[in-house]
Amino acid sequence: MDDKQFEERMNQLKKSYENIPTKSAPAAIMKHIVQQEKPKKRKTFKLPYVASFIGVLLLGGLIGGQLISQNSLIIDKKEKNSAKITAEQVESAKNEIRGLYERKVDELGEKLDFDQVEQYRFIQDVEETVDRFEERSSYKNEKELKTYMEKVEEEINRRVSLPNEEYAYIKKKVVENEPIQDDFILDYLDKLDAMSENFISKWRLEYNKEVIMPTKEAIDELNSKNVSVAPNEFTEFTDRLVTYGYRFYLEGEGSISIQMNLDKILKDFTGQISEELESYLYLKDYVQEVLDISNELYLDETMLKNIAHLETFILDNENFRNKEDLKKVYHAVLPHFLFYIDIEMLKKFTTQYPGTLTTKLVKKTLQYRTSNKVLNNEELKMEIISTIPDELKPISYNEPMSLLPLTENLKQRYKEFKASKDIKTLEGIIADKGTYELTIVRIYLYALTQKDYETAYALSYNGKDAKLPDFNTFKAEMITWQVENDKLFNDLVYVNQENQLSGQIINIYFTSNGGKLILQTQKDENDFDKIVYPPSS
Repeated sequence: MDDKQFEERMNQLKKSYENIPTKSAPAAIMKHIVQQEKPKKRKTFKLPYVASFIGVLLLGGLIGGQLISQNSLIIDKKEKNSAKITAEQVESAKNEIRGLYERKVDELGEKLDFDQVEQYRFIQDVEETVDRFEERSSYKNEKELKTYMEKVEEEINRRVSLPNEEYAYIKKKVVENEPIQDDFILDYLDKLDAMSENFISKWRLEYNKEVIMPTKEAIDELNSKNVSVAPNEFTEFTDRLVTYGYRFYLEGEGSISIQMNLDKILKDFTGQISEELESYLYLKDYVQEVLDISNELYLDETMLKNIAHLETFILDNENFRNKEDLKKVYHAVLPHFLFYIDIEMLKKFTTQYPGTLTTKLVKKTLQYRTSNKVLNNEELKMEIISTIPDELKPISYNEPMSLLPLTENLKQRYKEFKASKDIKTLEGIIADKGTYELTIVRIYLYALTQKDYETAYALSYNGKDAKLPDFNTFKAEMITWQVENDKLFNDLVYVNQENQLSGQIINIYFTSNGGKLILQTQKDENDFDKIVYPPSS
């Protein structure tokens, strides 16, 4: 220690003494002196602190890396969604959608054990959706293509399926608190209706052979899938129909038949669908059951509300795809409403719904029912019904039907005729819907769709005054005619027949939203009906 350092130390000591309190313990005095000294600087490293510091640096690096990575992904996704779509990507999407559609159609055919599923109108509708997807060739970005593609995929998966699978899709929407479009229910009903003819045919020809007696108890067993005594093949078929969404009912004259279970839909979806659709289902169900249950079950104030809602729905929804069916339901239920409901209830309708067109009919009915007129006078009823406003009248009062596909039974008869070309193989043939003449027309149309022009030619009238050309000319003409009228083959049509010359010639009129068509049958020398050439369009 040199002189300068010694002098500095002594000065510090002096100051310390001067700052010491007058009364202090020796330990306190020494502590105060030590605190005044400057600590020596040491390079000490405490490992826990160093590790923590390094950990923070590493964690910060990881988080920073993740943030940078996530940000890059977001940027990449935005760039990807906004990037232009190449022709190869669009073509790949088209192939994927077409492949999905064709696989689902094949699967449905296998599940139903039915090789004409492509002829169902709901399948044709989905194919049109796929066709529209394929027609589009450009998109703004990948997001637009993906959104459109997902929408088409959803429609394919929902529609190209068994009825119970489509129903489960709708119910899932309810569970997930998603809104149910009325179109979903109508699509499901269309599917049940389209499939019903083949199921009814199989039921009548193969299964309803005194296996079960036509009683209310038997109906309950069938609808609860609890048939006690019956072959396994029988119960498998009936249980499958109930699962799909049909129910058995007493048709009249001691027979059992099949119809859509609309009551189940109402129970499952009331409050989830529009009031107008509820009214439609309620009244359609009423018309279905009118021969199976008493009318009194329905003739109440609920009927008043539903009649009014049904009228409003028809008038306000001109483009509703089941518009004609709505009008038929209205027309079918109106006589029961006007002539069997209590008079006081009719009066209540006029006060609750004074501005409706139905009220005018009700007032006219009340005039007759409160007079001395006989209530069961059919002429009186027809007079009142004939005054239904045109806006509420259906195109046809006949039940709508699909011309194709054929039932399995009709297809088998077609094969027999195709092999033999002997018209006698079709003798006595009749479908579950329509007349003998209409059934011959349906087989004729089916042959055309199969490009089986030989069979169609063999079904053509070639008797006196016939205009049937040679086969090659016929084939060329019918190829063009089929293309022009193809949509009508699978559409829902209303059929009217008109007899001429004591039934020797029959005009069959087909009417639908897709257009009109007239085919004519004429009896040949053996009194068999054949198709007159050329068919009109």
